[in-house]
Amino acid sequence: MKFSPYSPSLDDDLFPKKEPRKNGFWKWVVIIGCGLYFVYRSMLPVVRLKSAPPPGFTARNSHRGHSLTSSEKQIAQAYWNAAVRSIQWAYPREESLPETPPPDFRVKKQFRQQSSNIDLSRDFYWRRLREVWRRPDSWQISYGWNTQWFNRWLDTAQNIADQALQQFAQTVRYWWQELGNTSFS
Repeated sequence: MKFSPYSPSLDDDLFPKKEPRKNGFWKWVVIIGCGLYFVYRSMLPVVRLKSAPPPGFTARNSHRGHSLTSSEKQIAQAYWNAAVRSIQWAYPREESLPETPPPDFRVKKQFRQQSSNIDLSRDFYWRRLREVWRRPDSWQISYGWNTQWFNRWLDTAQNIADQALQQFAQTVRYWWQELGNTSFS
């Protein structure tokens, strides 16, 4: 007869010991949660001027009292393209545009030759752009993939780690110097 150091008791039958599960449920919850957060933060709205000007930009020319001709429509579209190309990136949508047009608000040479009063039309379309700038029908919202937030976060984490490492190195250097100045007698 062998002697067993473990003798079963009544408690073992009524309350058997269970091993904890090792299926990694919470690990997958954390991984999927982090992935969903990354996708959520990376899908940012992008607000841009529409490619076609709103009706208020190319509507009847009120100071002349007639509809726009085809060449005037082309010039209006060219000024709108200038706004799409450069102005929307230079000025926030929520703020008003300045009184005078910036140097970037220009049309190509072919349109300058068509219009004899290009400076007047430039000022006219700048005023029109200022009128429609903050209107919702001038803008379109699209969603795009943008992970710059993650790059900024990584840069910040790297800067913090660099500073901590430099501070640690200075502390060790200080302790080393203090240890060197101490004499053991």
